[in-house]
Amino acid sequence: MEQQGLELSEQKPVVVTIEDRTRSELMTLKHTFRPKDQDYLEYIRSSSPVEAELKLWAACIENVDDLYLWQGEPVTKRPDWKEKIPAQHKYIAARALVAVRSYTVPPEPAGV
Repeated sequence: MEQQGLELSEQKPVVVTIEDRTRSELMTLKHTFRPKDQDYLEYIRSSSPVEAELKLWAACIENVDDLYLWQGEPVTKRPDWKEKIPAQHKYIAARALVAVRSYTVPPEPAGV
């Protein structure tokens, strides 16, 4: 059953967990999204996959866990926290978000 027409606050969050193995220790990081159908449609219609995934991340992200640090404090305490998340993490998390979502593209309205 789809959640069409729900207000943003009524939609369930989607949590994507990614593992970063680029450092000496494994870090498990969580990205919490609250996507809307329109966000997915814009993603599907984009001509640039990487750019589309980064835009999807920016449009849907609600929170990241406190393991993301900026100068020793959780990054989400900063007003510009979205800019401090590594682009590779955004890309991986957005790809996972798309992978768990099933969707169909509705036809364009007549006369558009």
